[in-house]
Amino acid sequence: MGIIVKPSIVVDDIKIEMDKDATSGAETIMSDWGRNIPIIKIGDYVLAIGDVREFSLKVALNSLPSFSMVINDEQYKVRESLKNDIDKCVIFLGYKDWYIKFNGIIDKTFSLLGDSILRLNGTYYNEKLYQGQQFSYKDLSVSDIFKNMCEKTSMGLFTYGDNDLSNVIDYSVMTGHRYIDFMDFLIQTYTNCVYSFDCHSYLHIGNIDTLRKQPLDKYSLNWSTGKSLDSPQDIIFKSFSKTDEKNDFKIPGRLYTINTNFSEIYKETYSNYWLGIGGKGKSEILSNNKIGIGGNNTNTFYGFKNHKFPFYADRINKLIGGNSIKLLTDNIVFELSPLSIVQLEIYLPFTSGRDVKIDEEHSGKKIVIGYNIDFKKQGKDLNKLTQTIELI
Repeated sequence: MGIIVKPSIVVDDIKIEMDKDATSGAETIMSDWGRNIPIIKIGDYVLAIGDVREFSLKVALNSLPSFSMVINDEQYKVRESLKNDIDKCVIFLGYKDWYIKFNGIIDKTFSLLGDSILRLNGTYYNEKLYQGQQFSYKDLSVSDIFKNMCEKTSMGLFTYGDNDLSNVIDYSVMTGHRYIDFMDFLIQTYTNCVYSFDCHSYLHIGNIDTLRKQPLDKYSLNWSTGKSLDSPQDIIFKSFSKTDEKNDFKIPGRLYTINTNFSEIYKETYSNYWLGIGGKGKSEILSNNKIGIGGNNTNTFYGFKNHKFPFYADRINKLIGGNSIKLLTDNIVFELSPLSIVQLEIYLPFTSGRDVKIDEEHSGKKIVIGYNIDFKKQGKDLNKLTQTIELI
């Protein structure tokens, strides 16, 4: 299905004042600022290019994007901008024609006594997500309800048309909930899906099994120049290997690691689930991943199964558990989204008696379940962003 609703969020402008006579210097700064150094406005103050010491943006499952930063506030410009009850900011990463830009809210600030260094953290912010009203949905599919809520909150919606989202809910009441809370309630009550918000104001919803069947996502921006490619290319990440043939369209990774929690999932979840329905026997709740020990039998009222999916946490943990691969790359893919479908090629290193070879077990089609974009000031010529991508 793809895009169902496009976002209509208005992001505040960031205006940077430059000396009109220093044209060449301004061009040099602007070519580096944004691509290698985040541009951040807190309140009405735009941080100077040297004031950002560290920055990290995190996009993860079942949550809003979050960020943290370490800045030098020697002139107390930021502290002056933090006098309001609500501390808002705007963050820009990327190129002139393709970038990440979003409104944020600063949740906490911290500094040592008398120190000019400030540590701040916050989240993506859309005030409408925290509003709500009492109303009910009757005989609508889960997808239709999400479409309605995204339209009310100006958010975008992207799904692949999972069967779960086509389920028609006979009656659901939103009372005493904010939109963001009710969205989470819908996912965990009526579906087997995971979700994630991105910094372009899209809500992505997908079932892991459905996502694995999708074709690879594509990118159209050259990661090193910021210019558009002649034709979109499949997103293929590869670990570094001297023996590989050069392919300018495969995105090189610098480091990778493989983590696993198979054993934890095995002992912490059940192998099967049964629902007793008001003394009328029991029915099995199917889980595609059979890993686990023992069974979970729950009794409930008649008709419960027809409009609620129990055991959400157990079933989702089994779907996203197992091998998790993290890849670090200096080549930021600004078009990457949570739940993107990508190809991964990782190589086993040279050892005695064995040449470098592809790791067939851990390579292949993967789902992006989260990513970080990080910056750390290292010196005049070493400032750059890196991206760490988590795949299953």
